[in-house]
Amino acid sequence: SVIILRHKDMAFNKIKNVAVRGIAACVPDRIEKNKDFKGLNDETGYPEFNLDCGETDDPTDFLVYSGQREASFTGGLTTRLRWKQFTYSADFSALLGAKKRLPNPFSSLERLPSPYSNMDRELLDRWTKPGDNTTIPAFYHGGTSSYIYLPNGDSGSMYDMWGNSDLRVVDASFLRCTQMSLSWNAGKGVCSALHISDLMMSLTVNNIFVICDSRFNGFDPELGNSVMPKIVSFGINVGF
Repeated sequence: SVIILRHKDMAFNKIKNVAVRGIAACVPDRIEKNKDFKGLNDETGYPEFNLDCGETDDPTDFLVYSGQREASFTGGLTTRLRWKQFTYSADFSALLGAKKRLPNPFSSLERLPSPYSNMDRELLDRWTKPGDNTTIPAFYHGGTSSYIYLPNGDSGSMYDMWGNSDLRVVDASFLRCTQMSLSWNAGKGVCSALHISDLMMSLTVNNIFVICDSRFNGFDPELGNSVMPKIVSFGINVGF
């Protein structure tokens, strides 16, 4: 077996977020400090944010710590097993210690999409009526502005802030089986009967499985909003 390890300094590339009640708005590239969360407004289903900076002159003290972008550990494992004329191999890769934001299901819309548009299945769990137990906001239906002003003078859509919040930050650690293969080398008797010098047949499957945070909902932790397809290939090598 061959093991490849790589370690990175855990101190750099952080991300900062804005505290929300169960949600938090976010400023890219840094993440620090945690505060109490709020949640969705009981009457409108809109996200509510805790923007209180307290007694401080720093207008970004509403930001909360959520983790680091860079992995603290990455590694790989390659295995080989031989038995008689068969050879089995499996390759694995792993990443630990990084955080990543889930794709924002409201990234291209705030209102109910048209019948001709695709909708993220996560939106099926959105707030629709008072009493709903969810952290997915309702579609925008008026009543108040969808933009919120921050203590540092910036402003933005409440849906962008929700999507860039610590609620949407998940553990990006994973264990992936990148490849499995099984090969068979024909014996001298078989090769002589076929009038060839050697024969090898192999079956290879790529992207077998990945173990990661369940909040990715089946998406690949490295891609975020897509998957790596399984690839099956069959090979024959003949020598004369």
